[in-house]
Amino acid sequence: MRTCSSIETKVHSINTQIVFDATFNILDVVAKWPAGSTRDPRILMESGLRREAPAHKNTRNVVERGIGQMKRQFHVLHGEIRLSPERESTVITVCAILHNRYGLLFKVLNSGDMLIG
Repeated sequence: MRTCSSIETKVHSINTQIVFDATFNILDVVAKWPAGSTRDPRILMESGLRREAPAHKNTRNVVERGIGQMKRQFHVLHGEIRLSPERESTVITVCAILHNRYGLLFKVLNSGDMLIG
């Protein structure tokens, strides 16, 4: 996922690594790399994740759909975020955390179980 930011007249964007499971639960998110100066292979190498070509192909659809869900939940992810790159990274990470919390709450409410605590 790439988001674009502008501070005054400077425009920058952040490359974000995001990993979803089959139920759109986010397993890993790292929003820290400046777009254009950091290539995907480096991001993958630093992530500690191993990329298998067939698995990557099959899960790409899940990731794209998961990012779409996040963008619908959090309109701030749609376009320009007028924050510093550091703050933008924080916003993206918090949106990912809230996405997972919402998903957990939705599953619990649909199952009829009581929330305790």
